[in-house]
Formats: sequence, structure tokens, C-alpha cells
Amino acid sequence: MIRLQSLVLLLLALHAAPMPARAESLEEAWNIALAVNQRLRASGELTEAAEESLAAARAGRLPSMTNVEGYYTLSSRPAYKADLGFLGNLPIPFSQQSYFSSANSITQPLFTSGRLHNTIAAAQAGVHAAQSDESRLALDLKLNVAEAYVNVLYAQRLNEVADANVTDLAAHVRIVEDLIKQKQRVRGDRLAAEVQLADARQQALQTRNQLDIARAAYNRYLGRPLCEPVGLDDLELPALPEDCDALTAEALAQRPELAALSHQQEGLHRQADAVRAEVKPQVAAQGAFLYFQNQYLVQDSFWIANIGVRWDLDAGVTKHRARALDRRASATAAERADLESQIALQVRQALLDAETAIQRVQTTRVAIEQADENLKAAVDRYKNGVGTNTEVLDALTLRLRSSANYYNARYNAVLAVVRLRRAVGCL
Repeated sequence: MIRLQSLVLLLLALHAAPMPARAESLEEAWNIALAVNQRLRASGELTEAAEESLAAARAGRLPSMTNVEGYYTLSSRPAYKADLGFLGNLPIPFSQQSYFSSANSITQPLFTSGRLHNTIAAAQAGVHAAQSDESRLALDLKLNVAEAYVNVLYAQRLNEVADANVTDLAAHVRIVEDLIKQKQRVRGDRLAAEVQLADARQQALQTRNQLDIARAAYNRYLGRPLCEPVGLDDLELPALPEDCDALTAEALAQRPELAALSHQQEGLHRQADAVRAEVKPQVAAQGAFLYFQNQYLVQDSFWIANIGVRWDLDAGVTKHRARALDRRASATAAERADLESQIALQVRQALLDAETAIQRVQTTRVAIEQADENLKAAVDRYKNGVGTNTEVLDALTLRLRSSANYYNARYNAVLAVVRLRRAVGCL
């Protein structure tokens, strides 16, 4: 379980943290985040608490010891009223007015009508439910880290595109100035190019700011200083599975949310059975040692052994408590059935989103090639005095938009596949 791997993951985190210059993979980022995330740590503590509850339930099968000691003072000395005939009624003391007593007993349950067995089973179900919830949080965390990871990659690409656009516009401004010096172009061309260059520089500043924010968000998930440098491996678009029915079946079999509800339902049923057993025969063996500080007794200490049966009856309180737990179990079963349909929808929607995103990648990749050819042609026409300055500026804008659309489609597709794996439960 994740909790058992925390030490190894933490060592990985400590090893990787001081090495920002080396490109970090998504798998490494997941390992570090799983080791340092506080919400996941809190979930692990809840799992530990459930295991302690299970240990306490199992301890109920073992002998229990009770020790009661005390010094008592009565208002008067206890005595029998003895009828001695002609002597009349005389009090005969049988205990001291003040005395010390001690009682030590050991009780071993022999038969509890299923109360202990069901209590242990309910606690075991609680442990499994806590472990499933811990797995769910781990999957959610990995998805969040993947989103932050992809956001950094996307922001880096947008910043590169924006910087390249600034470089190309600056080069175009120099071309315009040379042509103006040769009296082949008018000053209006330079003004228009400089205005678009200033706007491109502003966009580059914005993309740089977005990149810094994306890196800070990524560092937060890995428990690092927000301003620490980030170097990431690029992500290739993985192959997309096509069988929706198989993916849905896999999701229904391994999603931890469904497992948690199943364990909760089982635990509630077991609790109800344990409650019902409370009003059934409870058999236990008991051994005790008693000591009385009493000068009137011939022997002041005694050993006692017995097998006792306790059978409690009430006016329906236990029955209604058990029925309430059964109702809660039925409600949990209904929630699970509803969640199954939600998961099936999530898988189908995630698969369709991934398919659409991959198709967009193919389309936008062609658009970049066409935009490059269009820009080259527009620049050649402008240099040769055939094309206009507006055509070049429009071509640069078109290539900027095409590149941004391509990287948007590419990283959306990568993220869509990750979300599909999260929907299936195998992230």
C-alpha cells in the first residue's frame, strides 16, 4: 500500500529535490509528490487509525482482567440479630466497621452469538475502506501533478513561440528599414511592423509570467520552494485504446471509489449483525480472587471460578439500532450503483475527449506547415516588391496562432489520455 512505500518515496524525493538541472520525468514527479503530500499523509493516518480499531476488536477475544480495591467505612458495625431465648435478642457482629477489600477477576469470552466475530469483520471492512480512500487520493494527486506537469510544458512552448514571434518581427522590421532606405517602401510599413512588434513583446511577457506561475504550481505539488528551477522531460502522445467496453469493465473492477463503498456496505451489515448479537446469549468463563479484611471470618481470602450466561432483553432498542445500520448499508449500495453508471459515463466521455484531442493534433500539425509556407511566400513577395507589408504581418500572426493551436492540441491530447487512465483507475 502507499503508506508502506512512503519511506522509499521520501528517499527518492530527497534525492531528486536538489537536482533541478536534470530533466525530471512524470513518473519521478509522481513519486516525489506521493512522498510529501500532506493530504495523502493524513489519509495514511486514517488508515492507521482503522488498523488500530481492528486490533482493538480482535483483542476483545482475549481474556480481560479487572481489579477492584478499596477501604470502606460503614456508619455502624454490621451485626446479625440473634434470638437467644431467655437472653433476648443480641447483636452478633460479622464484619468490621472499617475494612479493606480486594477483588481480582479474569474473564474469557466463550460464546458471544457472533458479536465478536462481526465486530472484527466490521473493523476489517473499515480498514479496507480506508485503504481504498487512500488509493483514491493518490490517483487524484497523480492527476493533479500530471496537469501541473503538462501546464509547465505547454507554457514553455507558448513562451518559445512568443519569443520566436518577437525575433521574426524584429527581423521583418530590419527588412522594412532596409527597403525604406532604398526608397522601395514607405515609412508606414515600418510603423505598422513596429506596432505589431511591441504587441508581440507584450505577449511574450505574458507567456513568461504564465510559465513562472505554472512552474510555481508544479513545485507546490512536489513540496519545493515555489521559485525553484524546473526542468521536465517532454511527453509523447501515447497510444489510445479503442475498446470502450473493455475500459469500462476495467474501471468498474479497479476504481477505488467503488471498492470503498463496497467495504463500507459490508462494514455496516457486520455492525448490524453485531448489534443483534448483543441481545443473544453471551457465555464467559470467569476466575476471581477475593480478599476481605475481616476479623470475624475464619478465612479472609477466596478463589472463585464460574461459567456464566448473560442474556439481555430490551423493548426493541437493539432491533431498531440494527435496522438503522441495515438502512445505511442499503443507502451505500444505492450510492455504489449510481457511481457505477457515473464511472461508465466518465470513461466514455474521457475516451471521446482523447480521440477528439488526437484528431486536433493531426489537423493543427498540417496547419503549421501551411502557415510556414505562407509566411515564406509572403516575405519573398514583399522583398520582391510584389506583396504588401500587411500580408507579411498577417502571415506572422497566422503562424503564431497555428503554433499556439498545435501545442494546445498536443498537450490537451496528452492530458486527455492521462484523464482517461484516471477514469479507468490505472494511473
